[in-house]
Amino acid sequence: MSTDPLADVTYLCGNEQVLESEYCDRPFSDLIIAFLSELSLKMLSDSEAKKYADLATFAFYCRRSNLEKMKANISSIDSRLGWGRALHIAPSNIPINVAYSFLFGLLAGNSNVVRLPSKNFPQITVFCDLVYEVLENPRYLLIKNSNAFVRFSRESVFLKNNLANFDAVLIWGGDQTVRKLRELPRAPRSIEIAFSDRYSFAVISADEVLDLGNEDLEKLCARFYNDTYLVDQNACSSPNLISWQGLSESIEPAKARFWRTLEEYLRNHYELNAVHSMDKQIKVLKYLDRYPVDMNIVAYGPAIVAATLNDISVFNHELTGIFGLFFELDHVPLEGVIGVVNNKYQTLSYFGMDPHEIRGMLFDLRCKGIDRVVPIGSALDIGIVWDGYDLIGTLSRIVSIR
Repeated sequence: MSTDPLADVTYLCGNEQVLESEYCDRPFSDLIIAFLSELSLKMLSDSEAKKYADLATFAFYCRRSNLEKMKANISSIDSRLGWGRALHIAPSNIPINVAYSFLFGLLAGNSNVVRLPSKNFPQITVFCDLVYEVLENPRYLLIKNSNAFVRFSRESVFLKNNLANFDAVLIWGGDQTVRKLRELPRAPRSIEIAFSDRYSFAVISADEVLDLGNEDLEKLCARFYNDTYLVDQNACSSPNLISWQGLSESIEPAKARFWRTLEEYLRNHYELNAVHSMDKQIKVLKYLDRYPVDMNIVAYGPAIVAATLNDISVFNHELTGIFGLFFELDHVPLEGVIGVVNNKYQTLSYFGMDPHEIRGMLFDLRCKGIDRVVPIGSALDIGIVWDGYDLIGTLSRIVSIR
């Protein structure tokens, strides 16, 4: 770890030499795959890394066989090179995002400076330590000298002094961060991938829930838990609202059965502390004050509060849940829900629905929002296509020959 006092920057891995790096490589080069494969093996065997499920998931994702599979599916890969230096502004709510942002920047053939969140997440420290250990192998000297993980404050002069030296900028911090960085000078040919504030929701077939056996319903609740409670609904892809599809005589018993089963699952897997409980109650009261006749509140235990919207006109991307606060829409056909979606909407999770039919509706209605349609349980599964961006394609350039 080193500190640059002039720029108020702390390097957890790498050093200021990265700002002079001219490194760019072919996407998924042999060197990059070898490095990530070794990092994967080290993470899977490290006792500290094993304590964090998100690190284990990342390690499994960047194993050699998966990287080779991804490489085989990328078109024109032999004609591509990375843009050069990429700056990553990681979000403050999802710690593992740091690793994935770095992964995609490196896979695309770039050198990378990753700005870490100010909060000291322990798994970020573990991750950076393991990256440092692997980079001590002389084989990876080129990667070592062209990548860094840094911390600097929002008021640091680092961005103002260096942003124009980057060929690509990835901003994960939401609308306010995007606007702030766009005020600073950039290199004329720099590219930007901005992950702004997004909203996600789920669609569930009531009949399919009623048809499930108890064991399968518990598995569905476990997958829903992974999408939501595992990150306290902080991820942009976590569903905030559930649109129940089916007849009224099916929806009410399906809702009751689903929430009651989830409540039982949470007793053994989730702890709602007093502060978070109070935060949720305050948010519920604010919504009730704003929409006094437009939603009905039902609590299925301390960890689940469901607010049913009485009218589709109330549905909007500002209805955000936290710590087990969810919104519900009943008796509204899926076409009606999609019809009010704008470009603030990212992920549609589904259960008991045909994803091809959902995608057909999105295209037929010329929907400006919803970039992902995934089964419940996969909302947090990040890939090289995210937020509608082809990350490898955008972070690399094509060298054409005629």
